[in-house]
Amino acid sequence: MKRTRVNKNNVYKAVLFFIAFFVGTAITYGDWLIGLISGVIVVLSKEIQGAYEKGRRDGHKEALDNFSKKL
Repeated sequence: MKRTRVNKNNVYKAVLFFIAFFVGTAITYGDWLIGLISGVIVVLSKEIQGAYEKGRRDGHKEALDNFSKKL
């Protein structure tokens, strides 16, 4: 039987999503839409941070620093 490899980064993001979802839902006393939005924001921020770090590793340090200063 063929084993599939699980990407640990995806598992980490899924766990973060569910934590943010449940905390956001609990804080708003059951409003699951707020929990869903907060989970998506957490996952997207991790994706952006990962892309920024990958760009720095690939040698785009100056361009990324200039872009972050404009934000």
